[in-house]
Amino acid sequence: MCCYTIILNYSNADFTKNLHLEAAKEQLPLADVLFSGALQPSVINGQEVYIGLTEEGAFYYAEFLYQGVGFRVNADGLAQEEFVAVLKSVLQ
Repeated sequence: MCCYTIILNYSNADFTKNLHLEAAKEQLPLADVLFSGALQPSVINGQEVYIGLTEEGAFYYAEFLYQGVGFRVNADGLAQEEFVAVLKSVLQ
């Protein structure tokens, strides 16, 4: 099976908020950098999502499968509520 990955990046004008989303069909996207923190299961919009936060509290990470697509999402500079809002938006 071949794996095509779609990558979306967003940064605000002064680069204090950054969001990186990767998606691949039927599997988690291949990762060139792995999150080194502990991932905890959570449920967002009825979907199991694994979420982590670096020890410094500056970097959020999530991975999940949803409707046949694997997602990896990471962000820095976002508040927890903002990061969860992004995940809720994907999981509609």
